Amino acid sequence: MLQAAAIGISVGILYFVARIYLVFPMSTRTSHVIDLRRGVRVIQPDVIPVAMRSFIEETVPALTECGFAFAGYFCQTITGKGSATAYVALWFNRSTAQAATVVGMHSEGKAGADVLRYVEFSTTFADGLVINTGNSRRLSGFKSAVVVDAIMAASVRDVRTLHNLHLSREARLRPATAMRYCPSTTSNLRAWFADELLLSLIRQEEAGYFTVAKPGAYRPTWRGAFMMTWGLLPPFKQIRAARMRRRAKAAIAAMEAQPPASPRNVPITHESPYAEKIRAAKSTWPPEEPAAPDEPVVAAPPVAGAAAPPQAPGRQATCPFCMTALPIGAIVCESCGYDTQTGRVVKPGPGRAGSVTAAAGGAGTFLLGAFLSALAVLIGAAAWGAIWIWTGYELGIVAWAVGGLAGFGMWLGCRKAGVKGGVVAAGTATLGIGAAKVVCFMFMVYILVTGNTDNIRHLRMFVTRHVAEELFAERGAWSYEERKAQMAEVEDATQARIDAMSDDEVRAKAAEYRATLDPFAEVDAPTDEIQWQREALAERLADRRLEREDTSDDEERWQTVHDEELARVTVLSDDELREEEERLDALEKEEDRWFRLAHHASSRRADGQGLSRDDEKREALYEEESARYKAMPDAEVEAELEKLDAWEAGGKWADAAYVRDFLIYAATDRAREEAAADEGTPEEWQASYEAGRAEVDAIPADQRVARAQQVEAEQTEAFERLMQQYREETEASQRQALGQAVGFFLSTVFRGTDILFILLAIGTAYKVGSGRARAA
Repeated sequence: MLQAAAIGISVGILYFVARIYLVFPMSTRTSHVIDLRRGVRVIQPDVIPVAMRSFIEETVPALTECGFAFAGYFCQTITGKGSATAYVALWFNRSTAQAATVVGMHSEGKAGADVLRYVEFSTTFADGLVINTGNSRRLSGFKSAVVVDAIMAASVRDVRTLHNLHLSREARLRPATAMRYCPSTTSNLRAWFADELLLSLIRQEEAGYFTVAKPGAYRPTWRGAFMMTWGLLPPFKQIRAARMRRRAKAAIAAMEAQPPASPRNVPITHESPYAEKIRAAKSTWPPEEPAAPDEPVVAAPPVAGAAAPPQAPGRQATCPFCMTALPIGAIVCESCGYDTQTGRVVKPGPGRAGSVTAAAGGAGTFLLGAFLSALAVLIGAAAWGAIWIWTGYELGIVAWAVGGLAGFGMWLGCRKAGVKGGVVAAGTATLGIGAAKVVCFMFMVYILVTGNTDNIRHLRMFVTRHVAEELFAERGAWSYEERKAQMAEVEDATQARIDAMSDDEVRAKAAEYRATLDPFAEVDAPTDEIQWQREALAERLADRRLEREDTSDDEERWQTVHDEELARVTVLSDDELREEEERLDALEKEEDRWFRLAHHASSRRADGQGLSRDDEKREALYEEESARYKAMPDAEVEAELEKLDAWEAGGKWADAAYVRDFLIYAATDRAREEAAADEGTPEEWQASYEAGRAEVDAIPADQRVARAQQVEAEQTEAFERLMQQYREETEASQRQALGQAVGFFLSTVFRGTDILFILLAIGTAYKVGSGRARAA
């Protein structure tokens, strides 16, 4: 049950993550369009939502103090799912060729509420460099351009401080004498603003993020849709935000270290460095009607708290919420019920209610279609996995049905979803089929490992694996290369044996193999924590008794001793059990101290007597030393341990006997290694030892320490080489095992017919989900 729940949770998480990181970019690619011919227009203040208008009014004193003059209002709309509108107040400082934009982003379906508000300063130099300094709290999805140096200092909310930061960056990036670009005072404001937007899209087109959908309109490329969407999702969003914060922090520190001064008498040109690039991009646009000249700007917006400017006589206003024309003097929009003074919808209007319901219904049906598509895929994938688990047959045609269900769910929820719905349905079907394949594969691995199933087809898989292992063992094929060379023959022989077995024989054989998986497993395994504690203590006590008896290799004796100890600790109370564990811990800790001291002392005595390393006398010496240290008071044991620590830390080189014995045994080991006979017979070993002793005694006493240290360094280096070789062999084995696992997964999950049915499923999901099947 827990395994099924874990699998279900894993599939759900996989589906959720894949939906965000795959479906969202697909939706961005198919739905978002920036139309510069329609989406940019000059607007009047009464069109701007009240909250945005208040934000603009708050920035007026600071921008005026910084030398900027108000130029006009603009509006830009980005169409697609969750269409957004940007309201922009444009300011210019023509003496320094600087532009300032006060931006407020609003999204459809949020009643005109602010999504994002920020201020940004911009300077364009004649050599093409553009310096942007803003305080937006949201990262841009656009790819940064080489010619644009931009930072977003979200922590700087004061407009004057933000302008000083912009001046500081100008001073560091370009000299004061560098020529700057500023549009002429007679330029059409809408055309200039649209050209700036066009230039940003041209840069994205050059980067491969956008492409021309039609003259004047741009849509993301597949690469751009994925890169822009992923850049705004974890963990990439957090990485980019941290990088931007570091840049902003460094720029603020530089500004504070050297306060900037406003540039004076800067050289200015009215010819844009990108004029040719803009003209080339516009050359494909069809001719449009001449744009009306911008209305003269007589004053900046009022400061916060001031009354709104009076309506011009005879001029018809527009509702900032639903963009419906308002009667002159009207305060509340009759279409949507929006109060232009309070900024709230006071009553639903019949016209707006219908349009909002229709818009919400359009968005809601697409979401409903996506939900029904996902639900249908989950049901179909679950049915596919259940069929395989219960019957042992993985029917590829069910994948085709899953694709049909994905498309039908989208069509049922949103019958006019079009290409976007087809893409989402196809992606959902792909994820569902992949998840079902993974679940089936995990279940198959579970069966191969445990054989825990009653399905005869699955039992045959389990038995086949073990029969193949037996055949490899009979042939002596243990390495990967040997098994690979004999794989075809073993597969044929295994299949012949399995085919010759009846179902009853397969079940009997499976039971036999299952019994060999864990021969020491307890039938009635303890379930509560205290019982597990008693079991662990009994095992420790049994191990200690068998070590003293020197019968630790006798499994029957171990089981007998274990049962005796378990019966003894079972009757202990909880407190007594805890005391017994503490006593055993203290005893083992004490024995570790004794072992270290006894092992060192007995080894030194054995080396001094010239005993070989497998001489039985060494064990007797160890028992003598162990008994001696056990009889010592604790204070003396601690003193001996301190002496041993000092000896191991370097004092051993002052021990002439140790240095001599070390060199003799090193020479002996080298001689036996050259003879390739390990210890050899006692006589051979003794001969090598005598030769090593004669060799060492020939070395002057004052040179033995240096020689011993050199030998120890060589041994350490040889050991490190051996360990490195072992690590490399282990890594190679792991890579080989991973490759085998991946190959096994792909060969098992994606056979030829499976791929065919999966492609059919994806195509069917797209065709049905987009509505093309019904149209045909």
